[in-house]
Amino acid sequence: MPSATSGDDRTAPRTDTERVIARIWQQILGVPQLGVQDNFFDLGGDSMISLQFIAEARKAGLRFTNRQVFEHQTIAELAAAASARTTPAPDREGTV
Repeated sequence: MPSATSGDDRTAPRTDTERVIARIWQQILGVPQLGVQDNFFDLGGDSMISLQFIAEARKAGLRFTNRQVFEHQTIAELAAAASARTTPAPDREGTV
């Protein structure tokens, strides 16, 4: 993964949380390079793939709801949402 802005002016992930999200997106969406402002749905994500992302993120120690994926559609927004939470989300995957 690039450690600086790539040739098309994408900002590479800057934090550990952004890097984890980007790695998961690369795996499930098949996108080789991502910027923190790339949109999950513009990259081919959909509601079924969002559930796969949530499951993979949970394995990596990050907890998201399906609603958060739809409300925070970029890596930067999801990372900020993860950082803003002070307590883990209830164990109800996929709740809206």
